[in-house]
Amino acid sequence: MIKFSRRAAAAVSGGVIVATVFAASPAFAEGSWSSKLTGAAIGKQSRSWQDSHKDRVRTATTFAGCRISGNLNGFKSASVRLIDERGWLPDKSMGTKVNKCGRSDWGVMTRPDRYHWRIWALNGAPDESTLRLSVSTVRQAY
Repeated sequence: MIKFSRRAAAAVSGGVIVATVFAASPAFAEGSWSSKLTGAAIGKQSRSWQDSHKDRVRTATTFAGCRISGNLNGFKSASVRLIDERGWLPDKSMGTKVNKCGRSDWGVMTRPDRYHWRIWALNGAPDESTLRLSVSTVRQAY
């Protein structure tokens, strides 16, 4: 009877340890967030996020439901620039992607840091102050 109790206790303890390890394991995707844009002008910045570089997930911004006001020709594209905030150092551009109401992919970031993106141009014009971008769904993966 004592041997059975010890085996049962060992099995329960082992199960608790295994459950704790799996519960503490990081998910494959480090993070993501969703939002929307309403009447965003050139220069509008996204919120910042921390990419701790614990996975191999690509940094990508997806727009859906895009509209432009201030232009009779409608939405054609939004140029989006990814910025590495770099702490005390000056911010660094990680490149600009032309988003045609779809996915802009910057690949896997090579270092842990805080990032955000900025609307750099609308319909190819970086200085058109009358244009405003609205996007019904913005999804950021990192």
